Amino acid sequence: MLLNKLGISSYLTRMWQFNFHSPHMNYFNQKNLTMLLNRHGFVKAQDVQLDSLDFSTLKERIKADGGVNKLKAMFLSTGISLLKPLILSSKPDIRVFFFNKK
Repeated sequence: MLLNKLGISSYLTRMWQFNFHSPHMNYFNQKNLTMLLNRHGFVKAQDVQLDSLDFSTLKERIKADGGVNKLKAMFLSTGISLLKPLILSSKPDIRVFFFNKK
């Protein structure tokens, strides 16, 4: 929010993935998503944790950003891959939730 007020929007643009084929439209946490859907007659049936990064498609994902050429994508994906042990040891931050109508 502070960066946006200072006129630096690139971080938000990247986080919301505006240049990608499937931009993120909303972010929720488990508590507020469950409360919202419970209020509208749904009950959580299951939730699944996903890996934060799929290292098998990392270079292609980086190249999907229109401003990144092949060489830069190769260097970025190599650099991120070197951090793989650290990334895998951190707490995953992505979950998929499944709800059923009550």
